[in-house]
This record gives sequence, C-alpha cells and structure tokens, in this order.
Amino acid sequence: MARRRTGPIVLGLDLSLTSPAAVAIRPDWRIGVWSELATLNLKPEVPTNEKEKAARIRFIVEQMLSFACRQGVGAAFVEDYAFSRQSSSVTKLAELGGHARVGFDAAGLTLTPVPASAARRVLLAAS
Repeated sequence: MARRRTGPIVLGLDLSLTSPAAVAIRPDWRIGVWSELATLNLKPEVPTNEKEKAARIRFIVEQMLSFACRQGVGAAFVEDYAFSRQSSSVTKLAELGGHARVGFDAAGLTLTPVPASAARRVLLAAS
C-alpha cells in the first residue's frame, strides 16, 4: 500500500491578462494522473476602456482567490515575469501581479515567485 503524503495543498498560478490559469496540487497527487488536479482556466473579456481594464484585473484576482480558498490552499506560487525587451505587456502584467500579491496577502497567503524554467520542479517538490 502506498504511503499517503502530507503537507499543504500547493497552488500554482499563471497570471495572464488573456488566459490566466491556476492548478491546485494535493500532497497525495499521483504524478501523471492529471484528473486528480483541480484547475482553473479563465477567459476574461477584452476590455475596451480603462474602467473595463480595472474590472478585468479585479475579476482575475477574485477568481484566483476564490479558487484558492475553495481548494484549501496552504502554499501559493506564481510564475515570475519573463519579458522580452520588445514586450508592451510589462506594465499591464505588473499591475495584475501587484493586485494579486496584495489580494492573496490580505487572504493570508503569500505568492512566492518562481522562475518559469523552474516552476514544474518547485511545484512538484512543494506538494
């Protein structure tokens, strides 16, 4: 019989303005059994003005927090920013990341940044 692993439920976030996503990894998850993971995939509407841009950020953060609370998350990681020099999304993604960090902090969770190249290793080691 397999030993049941213990530890926190780990949340991994991919903060994006067009297709944000989250995964909750339970400590007893069997690697490769994807159906055992809880996931959230959002498709927020494209804003047409400043008010809608703010509403999109608020929507994304609220949905991510709600998902984390429903899953009973104990540790949260977010993919660190990876921008090319030509990227025009730097400030927009930084706004989203800042709001997410503040929102999660208010809920008692710290978002720990993880380099994209190490995200899989860090998340699986934490679960």
